[in-house]
Amino acid sequence: MLIKGGIKKLDNTLYALGSNINYTLAIWLISVIINHFLGAGELGRFSLAQAIISPIALLFQLQMKMLATIEYDIKGRFPVYQKTILLSECVFMIVILVIGMITKQPGLFYAFALFKAIEVYYNLIQGYYQSGNNFRYVFFNSTFRGVVLILLLVTGLRFLRSASIGFFATNVVLILVIFIFDLRNIRREVPSIAPRGSSGETKKLFTDGVTISLVACMDSLVVSVPRFMIKAEYNEVELGKFTMVLQFFIAATIFVVSVGHPFLVRLKSSLQKNDKRSFNLEVRNTLLLFLGASALVIIGFILFSELVMRIFWGSENAYLSTELKLSMTGIVPLFLSSIFIYVINSLKYFRVHLIYYPVILVSELIIGFFIIPEYGIRGGVMTVVFAQVIRMILSGTVFFIVLRRFRNGPDTIMVDDDTATV
Repeated sequence: MLIKGGIKKLDNTLYALGSNINYTLAIWLISVIINHFLGAGELGRFSLAQAIISPIALLFQLQMKMLATIEYDIKGRFPVYQKTILLSECVFMIVILVIGMITKQPGLFYAFALFKAIEVYYNLIQGYYQSGNNFRYVFFNSTFRGVVLILLLVTGLRFLRSASIGFFATNVVLILVIFIFDLRNIRREVPSIAPRGSSGETKKLFTDGVTISLVACMDSLVVSVPRFMIKAEYNEVELGKFTMVLQFFIAATIFVVSVGHPFLVRLKSSLQKNDKRSFNLEVRNTLLLFLGASALVIIGFILFSELVMRIFWGSENAYLSTELKLSMTGIVPLFLSSIFIYVINSLKYFRVHLIYYPVILVSELIIGFFIIPEYGIRGGVMTVVFAQVIRMILSGTVFFIVLRRFRNGPDTIMVDDDTATV
């Protein structure tokens, strides 16, 4: 039984890792493909669109993937989740249209925004399957979306020199798949997937989602703020080169999510069984795993950073290998703080993040203000790394406070849907 459980745990982690590698690689390759066909200037403009849209999308996605994963009765409450996310997506697209018209954005801006809106709905579908430990379905779902995106984007750029057309074509295909395949499969397990549920349930879910999404939005700004500062201080070409370096740091987060979501499912199982010992063991083992993984990542990039830059961005950008090595030092605080935050969320202390995250952003703004004008791309990388260190210190402080209360608390672990407060 122990061996079987271990194999199941490994399978889930490998499927989660595979799904995140495949899909995140596809998202990451967008920058490589645009740079290849249209150059660093166009990559800089796309990076700017990402910097505007991604934080807004994170706010309105309500972190449905995570909330659905830790939901105790996802089949019974899926209609409530669906109703909530559809309302949120409508507001998201209205906000995007207003911003686009005010700032006179090109078609690529709207195409990418619609792509992010569809991604939000897929997050709910994947959260539904993750809650039931079906990471295999999530793997094939993510792989399919990544392949469709790359094929249609390359087609649009190769024959029409238009990334917008590639994104719009991808959006059409993914919407059809949702209705023809994904929702039909869920309908077999859920009595009725028509949006329903009381206004109170919807409001509660929306509130929790907005709380966590505000944190995710601020997390995204941690990476986006240096982009804005480099664009203001230099130009779009320098922003494009900064994006080349930063893509590897962003890609490293796939490991965080790949281990983190199965980790959340296991924490949820321990909470449902009121098994504190199992909960504590999961936390300890995952922390050790992340420390080991971060060491391997850093060693790998120290040894092969120049080769990596040559392969992905060309020999003319190999000089940025020093900045790439520097960015990898942020992996340790990124990995550790992510585990801290997963544990805090599993115990449903959602609102506590809103206390310390503004401190991270303000600190980053101050640091960037002084070092980006002086050191350029390297200063932008240093700003991101410093922000991750601050994130680790503050989230770690909250983590130890919450974990101490959990270990010293009552025998019955909190398993209701009420948001706890520190």
